[in-house]
Amino acid sequence: MKRNIKYLLLIPAIIFCSWEANAQFTTIKPNNQLKNTNIKNVPQIKKPAVVLDNRISVDNAQNLKSTVDLKTLPIITLSPEELERNRTKTWEVNIRKPNDGHFEIIHGGTYTKEGFKMTPRPTGERTSKNQTIYYQSNSILVSNLVKDRDYRLTIVVDPKYFPNATNFIVGLGTKTVSIAWVNGQKEYHIDFTSAFAGQNVLHIGPAYLQGDPFKPDTYTVLAYKLSELAEIR
Repeated sequence: MKRNIKYLLLIPAIIFCSWEANAQFTTIKPNNQLKNTNIKNVPQIKKPAVVLDNRISVDNAQNLKSTVDLKTLPIITLSPEELERNRTKTWEVNIRKPNDGHFEIIHGGTYTKEGFKMTPRPTGERTSKNQTIYYQSNSILVSNLVKDRDYRLTIVVDPKYFPNATNFIVGLGTKTVSIAWVNGQKEYHIDFTSAFAGQNVLHIGPAYLQGDPFKPDTYTVLAYKLSELAEIR
């Protein structure tokens, strides 16, 4: 009986030794190597292409006449990377707050409960082809800017009443650029660098069908925002 017990005890030991001899263990080494990143593919934020380098007075901005074919003006768009650029300060004017102490609006158009209606303003003059000439600006925006600092102007519109297939123009001092209407879009942005310290004037006018300065149309601006952008490092 004792001999049989010894055999029974030896069987598990033999099985374990056989399994240990045939088993293969794999040691997993931690992978501490970083994947290579192509730095060239990382989007780089650049200085704004538009520079406010020629000042204009409020009176002159109000009396500008719209005779330039908008199709000849540069169309401003911002990339997703540019839109992500941080803002250090933001000021806003709207129908309830036309002046916030740093940013002020002088509006030549119609006021509604919602905002500033960009109504075409005829000058009373006509072209040689008997076309009505309109003033270029409705909203005059006045702010004290810092020299060589980057800013973003945001125009918040009511997309329900914006005419299709149109552009509207933004004046930065004496420089004029165009922004194309995108169906359903509520906010439009333009980044610029101020070349002067002190009071600067921005001006925004009505929409123009197919970029034709003699075919202005109406839309409503709910608010204007002026943001100081973080420095590029």
